[in-house]
Amino acid sequence: MPALDRDVGGTFTVFGRRWATFPASVDDRTLTITTPTGANAFDHLWGFYLPVEVCSTTVEFDAQVQAADGMGDYGIGIAPRSSLVGDQPTGYSVQYEWEGSDINADPGTYVRPSGLPARAWAIEVDPAPAPDLRQRRHVKVSALGTALTIGIDGRDVAQYELPQADCGGVTIRSWGARASFSNVCVTGL
Repeated sequence: MPALDRDVGGTFTVFGRRWATFPASVDDRTLTITTPTGANAFDHLWGFYLPVEVCSTTVEFDAQVQAADGMGDYGIGIAPRSSLVGDQPTGYSVQYEWEGSDINADPGTYVRPSGLPARAWAIEVDPAPAPDLRQRRHVKVSALGTALTIGIDGRDVAQYELPQADCGGVTIRSWGARASFSNVCVTGL
């Protein structure tokens, strides 16, 4: 398979505002968001969508993530081949998240795959330990064929085998957090 070398281009748009008002901005290659909090914080997905059609994709950015006030579990998710249906993303993603004791007996930062939208909160694969999400990190997610790989700070942390290889756009999302994604770069075939 040829290397990913084509800058996909395009502009990210915000999704989730059909369900709640929240601060989010797209500025060149920087995305910032403060996701909704409160009782309905996990009822919907919040983030950014790049409407392109790619089948092999790499998404890279520098992430700065901080729990929003009053939130325990928080994180970011990247779906390198997704669709936006009714203001909610669909597709396979990898989540990089802080899991508290309500989710994990050993609280900390983990990565795991998820299906969007309905399977975003279901843990079907044991989460893999990951570098502390509370520090600035360089994140790289690649989808090649049925493989979905996440690298953090230049080191591959986990690879997952997906049931199928889809084509689609790119979703970067967040929950329970104030997050900034800078130096965003999307390449693909």
